[in-house]
Amino acid sequence: VSIVKGKRVIPILDKIDTLKPNRIEAEMMTGIKITDCETAQIAAAKLLEYGVKNVFISLGKDGIMAMSNDQSAHVPTMTTKIVSANGAGDCSTATIVWCRYRGIKNLNQVCEYTQAAASIAL
Repeated sequence: VSIVKGKRVIPILDKIDTLKPNRIEAEMMTGIKITDCETAQIAAAKLLEYGVKNVFISLGKDGIMAMSNDQSAHVPTMTTKIVSANGAGDCSTATIVWCRYRGIKNLNQVCEYTQAAASIAL
């Protein structure tokens, strides 16, 4: 939701099943500067070390990166023309919840769905 509110989550990360921070929020929670997919993976691994079970880091124009203890995935954006970025992150989060509800556990597939939904929102 915000950097300020995101800091409140740090002490209870081991209680969180699924977390979807954006790049800035993930940097704040881990202390790792995210500059590309590789550094996003390092930050996601750190969040897993803190106890989160599923991490999805929104990387803006670079797509989304996800990681769990046994999977990782990176899916680039699908949009070529952005009208408005309002709601794209919310749409991604809703899609992750929808995938969980539907029993979709393959992180690459979840990321593909999130990017498709976000591209519609954009």
